[in-house]
Amino acid sequence: MKYILSLVFVPMISFADPTNELLKALSPWDALSITEKNGELLIVLNENRVTSDIFYSVIDTGFCIPAWLDEKKAVENIKKVTVLNKHSHQGYILTNGVESCNERADKKNKESKLLLAFRTSLY
Repeated sequence: MKYILSLVFVPMISFADPTNELLKALSPWDALSITEKNGELLIVLNENRVTSDIFYSVIDTGFCIPAWLDEKKAVENIKKVTVLNKHSHQGYILTNGVESCNERADKKNKESKLLLAFRTSLY
């Protein structure tokens, strides 16, 4: 009986929640909060100041990773990413969300950073 029940529940567990995949990708940044509402992702970091280097790193090694590693469902509906400092007073906004990641996937490093800068504004 236990064996049969485990076969019934295993397929349900194997479907990953897109939010969990995104949280896992952003976990190295030890954010104070990560919220998603209406296609807008808000990441509040435990930093006094979010520099452009920190912002680009969060986008490259956190947000874009699911899009580049066949876990697109985790980020496919996100149109805007805001990365703020711990006081939520300073940071950066990435427009076009996952589209920005997809555009940059096949670019060289310099072109990729330029494209990211073009899609970024100050908060």
